[in-house]
Amino acid sequence: MKNIALIASYRKILTLIGGVFLLLATSQVNAQTPVPRDCECSPLYENSNFVKPKLIDGNELSVGAVYRFTDVFPNNPYGTTIDALVKIEEFTGGAGLLEIDVATTGLPEAFQPRIDSNNNGDQSVLFSVTFVSGGGNYGDEVVISFFGSPFDIDGNASGVREYAEISLPDAYYISNNTVLDLTQTPTVVRGEALIPEVAPGGDVSLDPKYTFSNYFENKSSLTYRIGKVDANSDRYYSLDMNNATYEDPNSVLVTYPVICGNVEDLQGNPLANVTVDVTGSDGSSQTVTTDADGHYKAVAAIPDFFVNVDYEIVESDLSGYISVSDVDGANDNTINLTINVLSSCGNDFVDAVEPTINVDDSTDILCNGEATGSITVSSSGGVPPYMYNINGGVEQSSPTFNNLPAGVYTVELSDSLGNTVSTSVTLSEPEALSVNITKENATTDQGCQNGVATAAVGGGTAPYTYLWSDSAG
Repeated sequence: MKNIALIASYRKILTLIGGVFLLLATSQVNAQTPVPRDCECSPLYENSNFVKPKLIDGNELSVGAVYRFTDVFPNNPYGTTIDALVKIEEFTGGAGLLEIDVATTGLPEAFQPRIDSNNNGDQSVLFSVTFVSGGGNYGDEVVISFFGSPFDIDGNASGVREYAEISLPDAYYISNNTVLDLTQTPTVVRGEALIPEVAPGGDVSLDPKYTFSNYFENKSSLTYRIGKVDANSDRYYSLDMNNATYEDPNSVLVTYPVICGNVEDLQGNPLANVTVDVTGSDGSSQTVTTDADGHYKAVAAIPDFFVNVDYEIVESDLSGYISVSDVDGANDNTINLTINVLSSCGNDFVDAVEPTINVDDSTDILCNGEATGSITVSSSGGVPPYMYNINGGVEQSSPTFNNLPAGVYTVELSDSLGNTVSTSVTLSEPEALSVNITKENATTDQGCQNGVATAAVGGGTAPYTYLWSDSAG
């Protein structure tokens, strides 16, 4: 795997017997440091099918003409219908169009316009391709991600050389043994045949030496220019919204993929200032923080288009919070994913306030040795339903425990995720009831009516009531 540096050069030398014909070609890619993409992560559409274009505006094969290609991504996994509006934007060098889409040869599923050449100079046709909802028009654009490969950029024995330009993608790549002169500008990538030779493989060659592939993320349109130089020859071109097949390709990243997600509580409220650590298998490490809307964004500065980098995303709970779940399904505050060129969104975490338990009511024992005490607790936070146990006993769903003797109790709450919290309660009981009676005997001088008995009570629970019985005699 090779990185294309800031200036990458490809040189081809052709020597002919009976004389020397020297072709020294240099392909320069003035690549800038990639910038991070937005956290949009629009869905990837592949396996395009550009067939049966219908003129919906302007004059046939003229500047301003708009053609509709219906349902250009059939059988996509999203169940959507997307049309492509192809507009002829410009003719240069006296060029024209013979056909908007060649359907009988080449790649029928690709967009295949045929240029009308009338001189040996540089002639081109510029198209814009806009993706809209099925049956829609301009103003009904849909933002998607897709690949695009202009196949079969070659020449012929008359000396003609083709070129194709495509609007600047998020990444592009070429074969290590390309025969194209590849140039990047601030707005387009251009691939031009180095030598006027016919690519092998039929009307449209799929040989990766004669193409370059492009990845577009979060786009609703692109521009596509077809052209030829050095000879007068009608040519047709093939733009397929798919990848070419490469071995040991070179790549250029124009933008970096991103890793995006959200942190919120159980009620869907965003959690700000949550720390998220992102560590890559390439040795990279970064720490990001959620914004006021609970969003975070990390840059996946992958070294190359085709290098898979494994990332571990670890969220640190705010003080007073616990982890509930994440898109990996666990509540371990960790998400693992692999990035090559596509961004990854939806790496979300859900947190909750730590569970709490409070004693709402407790009743002490009325009489010594009895089991008339009770404890009632209330709970919040965590993830219901809750279960309770007292002193490690059998769990119950009720927060009230009855028929308790005196003692020290630990009431523990467990939420549905196994988070626990406890509180202690002491139930007291009175001392055992006791009574001590003192007396003064009656005397005869009062007719035996002046006797006194006094009960001194201890323990139990005041106030006391007394029941006296008459003496037997």
